[in-house]
Amino acid sequence: MSLNHAALMLPLVFVRLEPTGIPSSQELDAILCTPARHDELHRVRAATVALNLLARLIDMRIVPEGTYVDLWPRLYPWILFVHSYFDVIPSRFLAIAENQAYSVYSTIILPIGHHPTTSAVVQPAPGLRLILASWWATILDNNGIITHKGVVIQPDGWNEMYSLLVFISGNVQNARHFEEILDGVGGMQNLVSLLLKHLDMALARPPSTVTIGTIVVALKLVDFRRDGEGTPESAVYASWKAFEVFVVHRLAGLDYFESGNWISSKACENMQASQSPRSPIPGAYTVQCLKMATKSQFQKCSKWGVPYYCSKECQKADWIKGHKAACQDTQTRKSFRPREILSPRERSFIRAFMQHNFLFAGLLPEVLGRQLQFMYAHPGVPFFTVFDYTRITRRGWIDIFPVSDYDIGSDALVRFAQMPTSGQRLQLHLVLGRGGWTPWVIMFPVWSSSSKHRGQRRWHLS
Repeated sequence: MSLNHAALMLPLVFVRLEPTGIPSSQELDAILCTPARHDELHRVRAATVALNLLARLIDMRIVPEGTYVDLWPRLYPWILFVHSYFDVIPSRFLAIAENQAYSVYSTIILPIGHHPTTSAVVQPAPGLRLILASWWATILDNNGIITHKGVVIQPDGWNEMYSLLVFISGNVQNARHFEEILDGVGGMQNLVSLLLKHLDMALARPPSTVTIGTIVVALKLVDFRRDGEGTPESAVYASWKAFEVFVVHRLAGLDYFESGNWISSKACENMQASQSPRSPIPGAYTVQCLKMATKSQFQKCSKWGVPYYCSKECQKADWIKGHKAACQDTQTRKSFRPREILSPRERSFIRAFMQHNFLFAGLLPEVLGRQLQFMYAHPGVPFFTVFDYTRITRRGWIDIFPVSDYDIGSDALVRFAQMPTSGQRLQLHLVLGRGGWTPWVIMFPVWSSSSKHRGQRRWHLS
């Protein structure tokens, strides 16, 4: 169809969308209950043909924008009628399928609703957001993140999804508008799920103004306020604020790392220890070396990269008394030193972030308490203190697990060999994280102070 011929069809649209032809609910019931009157529904079929045609004409950009003012009071009553009674009208009297109908509504409503001459009339129309939110949810349910050779491909309907979200979030502080959105998507839980999926799809795509725009709009829909009121009204506000606190805390950890105020030091790991004859408390050990300094001032085992020593004398003493056996044990197990998952800077950040959590999030009492509970319930069992930062909580998720729960590499085997001679001052911390969609686990040895260890040991034995 040429553009000129298509434009000639516009008067037919006006005629077929005459609102006086819309049956009332009582009239529709009477027609449906009387088979002899079913032919009267041909006017409904004619109206759906006209709506489909109008959508095509608008999509072809040949409908004069000046006609929007006259078209709207004709087309929207028909859209409401067809949407409301689609399931009860026999399909032979409908020229479009249900999903096609939603697409038709969207193609018609969005440009007319955004036009300055009709926006003020379209935006407050009752039922409008229910219809568009239903279509937005349908498109999201039928699409996902598509990749080809590692490159994200724009899914079908992405631009329409974005346009729909922008439209339905307009004036969302209006209670009726928000209720329509909830009705359209099937409730608050579905709305949150759909918003998260929409954000996932937006963030997976290459950065663009559309990507940034959709995030802003989605967050606007999640966290709205009523006009003239100082308290949030959204049912998801509490969850959103928890997420906001989580982000602020993570950013504070990053600032702490970049400030350079955190301390990264090493302790000499010549930890050959003996029971102190002067202490009545079992486990109160004396150690051969307590020197601490920066990492660059230490030497380390060339084969495994651990442990660290402050001098050749300490390294030689520890080799004779224990580290030699640890190296031989790792060789017997045919262990290998794995490729680093994280760069040295990333590992330094994790150390600084954990230090920030201990200092500013009050982690230390909780960690010590959980360790004591485990030691009491499982005496003599070596354990990991696990920090899981893949969970969206401000401080991460903390628990204590026996080392047998994890598949350990050679680094951990060397550490385990050190633990019996460290006077139990050596603790192993596992940090769980994720880089994009790739999970990772790294181990940090933590050397506790003598005073902390003695106090912890005393509580455990009592």
